[in-house]
Amino acid sequence: MSFISNAAVINSQEKSVGKVFYILAGLMFTVCLLSAISIIRNEISLKPLFFITPFLAMAGLFFLIGKFQNRKFMMLGLTPLTLHVERSSESTLLSGTILIKQPDFQRITTLKLSSICTSHSQTTGNSAAELWSTTTTVEIELQAGKSLLHFRFHVPKDEIIRTNNPLSNNSFHWEIGFQYVYRMENITRTWKIPVKMLLAS
Repeated sequence: MSFISNAAVINSQEKSVGKVFYILAGLMFTVCLLSAISIIRNEISLKPLFFITPFLAMAGLFFLIGKFQNRKFMMLGLTPLTLHVERSSESTLLSGTILIKQPDFQRITTLKLSSICTSHSQTTGNSAAELWSTTTTVEIELQAGKSLLHFRFHVPKDEIIRTNNPLSNNSFHWEIGFQYVYRMENITRTWKIPVKMLLAS
């Protein structure tokens, strides 16, 4: 059986969550600052400054959320996933390794692979639904100062074809993930895999 193989390094989606809130906080604070300067320079009544206060409070809230998300992310830190895709006319094998920069990390034993369909609507917004999923047991390799989580998923050919529909108004992607509880916090890692990575070139 002839295989076509490729590899890619994917960062978790959680890596950018805290940064998004920091950016929102910065943008909102900048708008408030420029508005305040404009009011003062034009010698307008200072009463409009009170209307800026709620937006400053919102900027502060976004900053605190970003700080919380960043602290939560750093409990596990960066977790790059190296993914190998082996494709044939009959099947697809996803195998790879997740790097955990912690010694003796054994908090999880399984990974989940899902295919996700996102529906787009101007009236109700976007909504995501899981089409198919499977789990696999990880093989943990402990090295000096780090842990490697090795995994393998066998994906039915029909499921990949199902998510390859360029004429659909919906969008599709695949996702690998795990979660566990640490110090009363739910720690989650998910890696988004574009459908095109699973298709033969």
